[in-house]
Amino acid sequence: MVGRNFISNMWVNNFWIYKTTCATTRRKIWSICLVFIGNNCNPFDNNHYSLQNFILMDVIYYAIFALASWFFLMQIFKFSTYHKYFKFAVFFILSYSVLNGYLFYFFHFQAFFFWHLLVFLVLFFNNFQKQKKIGAAFENLIDVESGLSRDFFETSLLKTLKYYVLSALIYLIVFAGTYIYYSNR
Repeated sequence: MVGRNFISNMWVNNFWIYKTTCATTRRKIWSICLVFIGNNCNPFDNNHYSLQNFILMDVIYYAIFALASWFFLMQIFKFSTYHKYFKFAVFFILSYSVLNGYLFYFFHFQAFFFWHLLVFLVLFFNNFQKQKKIGAAFENLIDVESGLSRDFFETSLLKTLKYYVLSALIYLIVFAGTYIYYSNR
């Protein structure tokens, strides 16, 4: 009979996960998430699927972390590539990199450290290539009679690309440095 008993049993099972298997803060946070999601699987039990479930859940948690950190990083990059806002946005990039590196350490994603750097490097390179293509397309659209010169547009595009590369390098270096600092304390 699927109904009220099924839902209450699912709640009891998930609450059991939270109550009995949370040894670290990370497991507490993820167990609370499992309670609200309503997942009936217990990755911390002692059966033979436990390690596989634990690894799968770590991959899922890392993917969520990487997507969220990429989204917020791109929101900061919107301001860091503007010429007059770059000086102010550097502070936010540095702060976000330190926060992201600490959270990476806090959630024990050490198995994904080099993957994180590699994936973000590939994503940065992909965005850089897209910006170059869009810049070339806009360059073809510039009309001589519109008052904008090609030189002005090319210098603006080069500055934007320079600030993008500089922001990406700042993020990667500070993120890696923060994570290495906290993991070696």
